[in-house]
Amino acid sequence: LMVDGSADVVLSSQSSAAEPQGSASLASRPPILHDVKPQVMLSPSGQYLLWAGDGQTDSVVNYDLRQNAVAWRKEMTATVRFVTFSPCGKFAFGGGADGKIFAAKTDSGDVVWQWSTKADSSASRVAGERRLSQTVLHGSEVAILCASISKDGKHLVAGLNSPERNIVKLDAKTGKLIWSTSLDAGVHTLSISCSGDIVAGGDDRKITKLSASDGHVLWSQKRA
Repeated sequence: LMVDGSADVVLSSQSSAAEPQGSASLASRPPILHDVKPQVMLSPSGQYLLWAGDGQTDSVVNYDLRQNAVAWRKEMTATVRFVTFSPCGKFAFGGGADGKIFAAKTDSGDVVWQWSTKADSSASRVAGERRLSQTVLHGSEVAILCASISKDGKHLVAGLNSPERNIVKLDAKTGKLIWSTSLDAGVHTLSISCSGDIVAGGDDRKITKLSASDGHVLWSQKRA
């Protein structure tokens, strides 16, 4: 990757720095998810590069392309499945196989909030004939598979691999759960339209559009 024509930046899964004493080596860590592809996201300003998720390392690295140096590194407890920036570029987000999502300041790495699938439930909502509840998701098998942030940067929607097959919508500024809902299969891809409605794709080969307000299904189409 050429940066301003002055330096080549190469990121690899092996750190040049020595590992802390007492920590397990990368080779000794058991693989968590075998289908993980490296996650890379460039900030809107082009200054920062988020990098994570090679299936071996459990950390999110934010690389400052102008300084040609690592701005910060956040250690994770499981394999990372997504990284992204807010549209304004001031905040970075990540999440993974431990069922956790975090938001951090892009420049410093200071964590603003962290949300977990094991968090306590609260209010529930009703959408048409469907009850959409803020459920408690238990067990280490609950993983964040994908996520997308709204165009205005106010909301983050994530797809989970859980017994409930949940999609969750969070307040991107506070991490508060707004609503959750369930589809017929695990969700592996998400996109948020300009109106805020969510389009999701999953294991059942269906494309489903969900309402931004409460997550009820607007339509669903089986892929050919």
